[in-house]
Amino acid sequence: MKFVNGLEHLQRILRAIVLSFSGIVWTLVLLFIIYYVYAIIGTHIFGSEFPDYFGTLGNSLLALFQIMTFDSWCSEIARPIIQLHSWA
Repeated sequence: MKFVNGLEHLQRILRAIVLSFSGIVWTLVLLFIIYYVYAIIGTHIFGSEFPDYFGTLGNSLLALFQIMTFDSWCSEIARPIIQLHSWA
């Protein structure tokens, strides 16, 4: 009998996850659009001076992901850019 009650709770949890899935997807779409716009801006502003990180849109997306996840972003990306562009 406890197993059946456990399944009811599990079904309720799964139903809530499925119902919230569309909201999560739309949030991810919105975040990707914002991320994409900033990658385009980074490519246009820093692409000629830092082609390894911002030379193409793919490189810009990867550099922004590296900055977002704090993966050696300070020593590899931020410091060289700040030396040329203090406002960055």
